[in-house]
Amino acid sequence: MKSNKGITLIALVITIIVLLILAGVSISLTLGNNGILNQATKAVNKTKEASADEEIGLAWSKVFSDSLIENYNEEQSASALQIELRKEDGAATVIALESKLIINYKGYSRSLNMTTGDLSEIITASKAKQDGIVFVDNTKVIDLEGIEFIVPKGFKIASDSSEKVTEGIVIEDASYENTIGSQFVWIPVGIPWKTDTTKTIELGRYVFESNGNINTTLSKSNPQDELKTSQSSTYYYIEKLKNSGESYPKDIESFITKTNTAKGFYIGRYEARTSIQRTSGSQELTQITEKGSEYVYNYVTQAQASNLAKEMYANNNYFESDLVNSFAWDTATLFLQEYDNRTGENLPKYSRQERRQSNYVNHGTSEIDRICNVYDMSSNYFEVTTEFCNNPDRPWAQRGGSAYSSGYNVSYRNAIFDDYASHEDTFRPIIYIK
Repeated sequence: MKSNKGITLIALVITIIVLLILAGVSISLTLGNNGILNQATKAVNKTKEASADEEIGLAWSKVFSDSLIENYNEEQSASALQIELRKEDGAATVIALESKLIINYKGYSRSLNMTTGDLSEIITASKAKQDGIVFVDNTKVIDLEGIEFIVPKGFKIASDSSEKVTEGIVIEDASYENTIGSQFVWIPVGIPWKTDTTKTIELGRYVFESNGNINTTLSKSNPQDELKTSQSSTYYYIEKLKNSGESYPKDIESFITKTNTAKGFYIGRYEARTSIQRTSGSQELTQITEKGSEYVYNYVTQAQASNLAKEMYANNNYFESDLVNSFAWDTATLFLQEYDNRTGENLPKYSRQERRQSNYVNHGTSEIDRICNVYDMSSNYFEVTTEFCNNPDRPWAQRGGSAYSSGYNVSYRNAIFDDYASHEDTFRPIIYIK
């Protein structure tokens, strides 16, 4: 038989264990994700949010009544609502955007339908970046200036992204196994020019004159328009349509339609990258990334570049990946030129910017050629595109500048051989929303 002392000790241990279990349960009920304190905090936050929405609704009721009498336009309604809301929150902002008012009030972001008065929650670039939100669907996000853009499924806003479209919104792959960490920059379509707000940035194929202005006669708006780089040129460039072959865009007409619907597309933040440094064209690597820390993918033919870009995000139900086309390159050039945030004296307009360094940056990045968070369109390596030239010996268009060669600028079109693969050639992928 066990001694009384042994029984007492066992009973004591069991009692302590039971007490510890009860204490753990109590702590969990109090502090856990579904604990009392957490649920109470959520309830308080919901009450504050509902109160803020109610205050916005009451303020809008007053402004809407006044607008019927005073015949306010959208900007005047936004201004009047901002004045009302600042009576309770001095930092409140209201921006008019296509029959909607974008409201930031007491830490909450809302979209107000000016026709119905309905409020809906919106995600701001600031909050998405701060919280590291990885989006589970293609999602509309709004920047600090009221400009909307779409973040594709599986991406987040990069930690070093601007919170304004006009300064470079950077998204980062957070979900796709082979490309995690890859980054792209939103190129908006339909926003005003910075230098002339009566104009908007349109998706197009542009020829830039020596002063950086657009030559409206030579520029084209359709894929198969014969674009010549000068009045005297005997060669022209076109974009071929769907099912034209592996070297051409997946479907240039679909790209145009979807980009105009989404009001923008994404261009690779960097020249195409790979985890292994290539020393010759015989090294066949099947995966590219857009990670600034990796090696530039050079020694590539146009056909290889086209296939690699297409396969980067093949069979994705939310967005397409492709090799950069002439619409994407030229529209990005126009956007970067209009919102050029470089500092320095005697810099030409970006479309005419030539190389800014005479040595390649093959690994990592250089800050010398970065505008709105896009790197190396005027410098580093030449980049092949999907644009086709009618020169039978040199059928493909190469764009941008090179550290190796002088005299080439961002907007320059240079026809190259079909199987040309040099140490100074690379490419750049794009993605666009389905």
